[in-house]
Amino acid sequence: MDTTCRLEQGEIIVNEQFVVFRIGTENYGINIRQVLEIIRETTPTTIPMAPPYVKGVIDLRGDIVTVIELHGSLGVVERKVTDDARIIVLEAEQQKIGIVVDAVIEVASLTDDKIQPPPKTTGVLSEFVEGIAKIGEEMTVLISLSRLLRKLEFQSCETHEKTC
Repeated sequence: MDTTCRLEQGEIIVNEQFVVFRIGTENYGINIRQVLEIIRETTPTTIPMAPPYVKGVIDLRGDIVTVIELHGSLGVVERKVTDDARIIVLEAEQQKIGIVVDAVIEVASLTDDKIQPPPKTTGVLSEFVEGIAKIGEEMTVLISLSRLLRKLEFQSCETHEKTC
């Protein structure tokens, strides 16, 4: 849910909510408007010849949801499965996607003045970064889901020589 605050000088500050989650030792956030629900991690049905980040599909009340794991893409070498693991079910690019995360931490409200632009880095993952926010004492990387999905689809086409 978005709310706005009007300051005395007429300036408007938008208050956005983000689901904050952990992958490895880092915190990430995604705009809550894209989140449909958060479920406990379940074992997906494997899809043959799928890219490595696609763990498979799950049936969520009659809807087929593709489950992806970003750990490898984010530099997390070994994923530790715990009871805190969740699948964040999102809607983007007219499809439902589930992202496996190590833990969901909170829903945080951030005003646009608390979100810093992404650093100018040469890393591929910087393409997915919408901004950086400090939530409490932790730095949180805010992810652009649409840019992330476009990049992953592009990589899968190149890697697996599919026709796109």
